[in-house]
Amino acid sequence: MKTYFLVLALTLLQGCTVYARSTYVFEKNEGIPTVLYDLEAIDLAEKVQSSLASSISSIARQQYTEFKDLDELKIYLFSTKERYSNLSGSTPKARGSAIKDEIYISPIIRERIETLESILVHELSHIHIRQYINLNRHPS
Repeated sequence: MKTYFLVLALTLLQGCTVYARSTYVFEKNEGIPTVLYDLEAIDLAEKVQSSLASSISSIARQQYTEFKDLDELKIYLFSTKERYSNLSGSTPKARGSAIKDEIYISPIIRERIETLESILVHELSHIHIRQYINLNRHPS
């Protein structure tokens, strides 16, 4: 019975994320990787954009290899922790998270803005590792 409720809860949670994806509208900084942000999070978008190249280089140096595919990477920045939680599926208390080829940065990062670059590097490292162990990829 517990398994049934767990499956039901996970299915409902996934449904919320799918709904959020279909209804949320973001501003977009063209580039590789793509940075998508709520209009009220433009300050975070500018900070991420300015540290992105050095963060990507840092990961490549630490892992001794480049990212396989930066074209698919998307970074989402949110104006509210509820929007962050709904789209990322993460707890509203987290500063950031990563799933597949997407990084999500919560607005609570503003409480400790000096950690933004380290959180970005941390989440990028998850993406980098996943690219090399093929957790994101569909078989060709």
